[in-house]
Amino acid sequence: WRIINGYVAFPYQGRVTLLRTNDHESSADDPTLGWSHVTSDVEVHMIPGDHDSCIMDPEHLAVLGERLKSCLDRQCTATDSRTRRLQECAAKG
Repeated sequence: WRIINGYVAFPYQGRVTLLRTNDHESSADDPTLGWSHVTSDVEVHMIPGDHDSCIMDPEHLAVLGERLKSCLDRQCTATDSRTRRLQECAAKG
């Protein structure tokens, strides 16, 4: 725990996607669990369960998998779109 407690995150200009459980006890004050201190773009996705059951309970794991796949698919689509635009600009260049 000493390493975790001593870690200082540096500012980040990109988006942070947080998949967090809906029974997290420290969430009342900050739903981003502190990530808003690192970036202004935090996307929070709630998943059922707690730290352990979100991967141990089959129903919770299914929700986690769906949310993770959705986030990755969205990112891949955005990346593909940016790549196509760059390629089109280079071809015109």
